[in-house]
Amino acid sequence: MEQFPTEPNPENVEAGIERLLDVLHGYAELFDENPDIQEEWYDVEMEAEVAKDRETAKAHLEEFIRKLEEKKEEREESQKSGDINNQEISLENKEKKERILSREEILSQLGSRCEILKIERELADAEGIYLLEIINKENTKRYVYQRKGSFMGSSGKIESSGTTIRSEDLDDDFSKTIADYDSETNEWMDQ
Repeated sequence: MEQFPTEPNPENVEAGIERLLDVLHGYAELFDENPDIQEEWYDVEMEAEVAKDRETAKAHLEEFIRKLEEKKEEREESQKSGDINNQEISLENKEKKERILSREEILSQLGSRCEILKIERELADAEGIYLLEIINKENTKRYVYQRKGSFMGSSGKIESSGTTIRSEDLDDDFSKTIADYDSETNEWMDQ
């Protein structure tokens, strides 16, 4: 007996779309981390919610979720690689042990050189702060404290051969070191 193709059950398609939307929402952290996928995410999600061709909407949703799975795997691999790099960098830093300044000491030094408007960026590891950027009250300069060593930041490796404070002009990006920390005397040496 010949079997005729059957139309998919619309209720099953709808239930499948609902399950896939739940899976999609489970990838919310990727939405925030990847601006390049946000527009496609929105389009696929809207199609799943309102498109008349439900089967095509479901297929697009499945395809997009596969793409998100790949992005998540790439991120996890990158994090594993970063963990290994951070362990190697941590070992390098332990070999060159130097007194780590507290946040209060750093802010005191920066505050003695300018009136602080805001802290722009602060990066730390288990030992303490390794990068602290502030903007002065006039909003014309950025002052940057950087600890001696090698560190993995969000945009790559951050290295400094000494603990320093730099001044950067915001209008032309001119930068100069204005003070170096002497770990033997525990004093700042103005340049």
